Amino acid sequence: MGAIVGLDCDLAYNTGTHAAPVLVSISKAIDVELSMGANTATFASRESSWEAGRVALKTLSATFGYEYEASTDTTFDALFTAYDNKTIQEYYFMDGSVLLTGSEGIRAYCMITEFSWNQPLQDGVVVSASLQLARFEEGSVVIEPDWHTLDW
Repeated sequence: MGAIVGLDCDLAYNTGTHAAPVLVSISKAIDVELSMGANTATFASRESSWEAGRVALKTLSATFGYEYEASTDTTFDALFTAYDNKTIQEYYFMDGSVLLTGSEGIRAYCMITEFSWNQPLQDGVVVSASLQLARFEEGSVVIEPDWHTLDW
């Protein structure tokens, strides 16, 4: 496949279930950034002059801009409603279109924790959204983030 350009990637949210997803592409997303990291446990005692660490729990968060369009944008309405109602949704951060078999990426249940409006004088209005990993259960099973390949 070679090098991938961000323009060819896709961000989507799931209106179905984890087992049977129905994906809606967030086609007006701008500069999507998915951050995965880990907290560390610290070990320090008098037996060593070094403070050492070990990887503990993993973290996941994401940010993206969204090109705002007044009154006719159902995707914006869905994102704002998810923010306003504290809705947990599954998001797909893919290396290609969510319509194509073989696109790969991370899927994770997240909540929108920030929804900021940027209104620069000479540029288009952009909404900045921040996502944070959320605890989500489906059929009493906790769903964790995973690497997923679409197989429509």
